[in-house]
Amino acid sequence: MPQLDFTQPPFDVLSADERLSIKKHTQVRYLAKDDSLTVDDLQYFFVVLKGQIEQRLGDEFVATYLGNNHTKHLNSNDWFDSRRTPERTDKNGETGHLPEYYQFCAVEDSLLLQVDGSAIDKIGAQNHLVRQLLSDKLSERLKALELRRSNQAAGTSSYSAQQEVQQILLQPVTDVTLLPVHIVAASSSLYQATRIMMDAGLKHVLVRSPKQAEQKQSEVSQSVVPPKSDHTLGLLSDHDICRAVSEQKDPATTPCLDYASFNLHTIKDKREIGDALLMMTRYRIHRLPVLDDSDTVIGVLAQSDLIAYVGQHSQLISMEIEQAQDMRSLDKAVELIGSYIRAQQQNGVKVSVVSRMVQQLNAQVFTKLWQLIAPKEVIENTCVIVMGSEGRG
Repeated sequence: MPQLDFTQPPFDVLSADERLSIKKHTQVRYLAKDDSLTVDDLQYFFVVLKGQIEQRLGDEFVATYLGNNHTKHLNSNDWFDSRRTPERTDKNGETGHLPEYYQFCAVEDSLLLQVDGSAIDKIGAQNHLVRQLLSDKLSERLKALELRRSNQAAGTSSYSAQQEVQQILLQPVTDVTLLPVHIVAASSSLYQATRIMMDAGLKHVLVRSPKQAEQKQSEVSQSVVPPKSDHTLGLLSDHDICRAVSEQKDPATTPCLDYASFNLHTIKDKREIGDALLMMTRYRIHRLPVLDDSDTVIGVLAQSDLIAYVGQHSQLISMEIEQAQDMRSLDKAVELIGSYIRAQQQNGVKVSVVSRMVQQLNAQVFTKLWQLIAPKEVIENTCVIVMGSEGRG
């Protein structure tokens, strides 16, 4: 039976286990000229081996997909995901999917490979480069192709530093351990909130605004099921409580409403770590409530936990070393190297790969250390020779 060509994108970035999974969920499909895929067929991912498939939306032409008999190079097969639905953009610039399906018709006798869509989704959830290569957004696919080309040009393995940081930033925010949710009423005193924070070992609590409390009470009295929305929650931190004490407020009688911050920035649980980092940097915030599909807070993403999580990856450690301004900040970066080694060992990464990466990080440390301790005129007129195993690499 014909198989996928795993030397061609997007399948050339699959691991051995991922290739085996694809093979188990693939079968050959034949479409005679003028035959079309049925609605039941719109759950698969297709690769055109031979022939020509035309994609339409009603009477409108959308695209053509060709087999290798129509291309200059063998095994340059087009592919399409039949599960995708048309999108439209409303007057507010927001996109949404139309309740319609694309039609796929064979222009000539065609031979296809039909891959179970759930198998593709499972691989895409684990391999973020594959997910980008298969994205329906052109910008995402171009970005992934550029990353793939740069890795090939550099002769790097799938575990290159560039791909490593790309992988971590594309993971969902729920991969980071979230802080538990503790909510107090706006009328609760600062003392009550502090007790909850101490018992839970947290530096914050969420505060329900009076407006939301009144809305929920009104909905209950009218026997209406309230929508699960936590957008009106506020946040009270230990810093806010210290501020109240410095202003000589009585914690036993001062309500949380007076010091909590409302209109919080939030993030969906399916958003990526890179989005969370960008949001925290842009708005200078340290805690980010995470919402599920029903807009209910399922946890709070702390900046310290996020930094600790991404700090176990070599490219980000490299950035820490480069940005170190003194011995203390450099020492913190060196500590991250030990965490990185332990994390990669637990993930089953080969020792040879880890040691090469650590060698590069250590070389950066030596360079930065010399820049911090030596005067500028000395650096410009000398060189440092590292002896021993580090010097030999």
